[in-house]
Amino acid sequence: MRRSQNLLLVSSNASFLKEIESLIGDLDYSLRLLQSSEEIKCLDITYNTPLAIIESNGNESWLMEVIAAIRSKLKSSAILVTFTHATVLNFTELKASSKMILIQRPFEDETFMSTLLDLAPIEVPLEKLKIEHLYPVRISDLDSEIEFDFDIFIYLNANKKILLYSGKNSKLTAKQVQNFKDHNVQNLYVRRTDKLAFHHFIKSKLNETSNGKFTSDAARREEMKQKIKELFVGFFDSSHFDYDRSQEVLKAGKKVIGKFILETEPMVDIFEQTRAPTRDFANNYDHATNVSIFSTMFAIALSLPDVGAATIGGLLHDIGLSLLPVEFYKLPFDSLTAAQKSIYCTHPMSGAGYLRNKNLAAADIVYSIIQQHHENFDGTGYPLGIKGEEIHILARLCQIADQFDYLLNGNSEGEKLSPKEIFNIMVKANQTKTSIKYDQVLLEKLQRTFESSLFQNMDKNNLDTFIESPDPLAPETAQDRAMRKARGGKPWRFVK
Repeated sequence: MRRSQNLLLVSSNASFLKEIESLIGDLDYSLRLLQSSEEIKCLDITYNTPLAIIESNGNESWLMEVIAAIRSKLKSSAILVTFTHATVLNFTELKASSKMILIQRPFEDETFMSTLLDLAPIEVPLEKLKIEHLYPVRISDLDSEIEFDFDIFIYLNANKKILLYSGKNSKLTAKQVQNFKDHNVQNLYVRRTDKLAFHHFIKSKLNETSNGKFTSDAARREEMKQKIKELFVGFFDSSHFDYDRSQEVLKAGKKVIGKFILETEPMVDIFEQTRAPTRDFANNYDHATNVSIFSTMFAIALSLPDVGAATIGGLLHDIGLSLLPVEFYKLPFDSLTAAQKSIYCTHPMSGAGYLRNKNLAAADIVYSIIQQHHENFDGTGYPLGIKGEEIHILARLCQIADQFDYLLNGNSEGEKLSPKEIFNIMVKANQTKTSIKYDQVLLEKLQRTFESSLFQNMDKNNLDTFIESPDPLAPETAQDRAMRKARGGKPWRFVK
């Protein structure tokens, strides 16, 4: 593997170079900034790069000219397009290449480094390794007599140190594996650039132990994340939904989440599967996915209706964050000014409005979840300040799932809480604080659910029924039917 790589940056904004420099730190990438398709065409024939990073400026014709020039001049280069708002993008052409990646900034900034190392891998020396250069693995994936062709690292969360635990061409002893399991160690990693080698190792292990019939936990998580990301691309572009496309997207979201829950054995292991190795490793996609998973499980456990709406509402609850200014992502909420906090608190309403403007034909319950997931039971929440049963029960449930994920994934340095401990903390805080955030009845029901181990014995038939249940769609309108008739009953397409 190379110790350094060229990276081509294309932007009409000269400051883009400094932005990327700040993201990659001291990694050995040689950056070159060009500002037009004409400059790309004039590149020396000897110049090569595995990746071209384009900052979209909202001008579709400029973007398409740049992409065409890169494909002509640098045929083997992957293309990554970043954008900071819903820009005018021709997805039919953009998706024509399997090497096209889209990143919405700042919503996806946390995943930028991992995407970069996937597309333009370089060897990062141990002294330069950071948590974002690593890929989390679990001890259950490494429990094998097969030698692995990658290094294994341990991340010490308390002092932010990365230690090499086991080198290439070695394997863990049964005693080492058991020791990790006994102490519930979850902070194991391989280099991001060794991800393919790791998955090859997992595949070899499964072929030996189960004739390849089962998929590893790591592969299932990776598959789910990729499908969720693909779904979100449709929410970030400038196209509008028609009724059929709405149905397709809502069905896909419900199926991805339901399938992951259904295939996780035992059921209680879901909470470890969704736990980020460190708070530093958490990102908006993981949070949206986790809130969707927990909302779904909680709704099923409490026998609530409209579970599909809970799933989709949980997945999209923070979509409004993508509309906030970039600087909001660089500061903790408590560090924002009063004016900035006021803007931040509009994200539930602006997120729902954004999806309505895109004509997403989701049921009203989905929009209620998005709008109300920060409303407090005593009326002290935002953006509307409604209280009690004025807040939809699934929005109250989403608020609990939102905080549950925050506590599960490390609310304080190095602390890992069990689901039972999390509900105990939330119930106690709700009883003692001056502000009553959560629906106490729902909280206590969920607390009793864990105490009775219901989650460990959740009926899989409930999940099968959920996956096959009606999608959380709004009623079809006459305009929807007219649009379908106008296109001759053909499947949905992007409508600008």
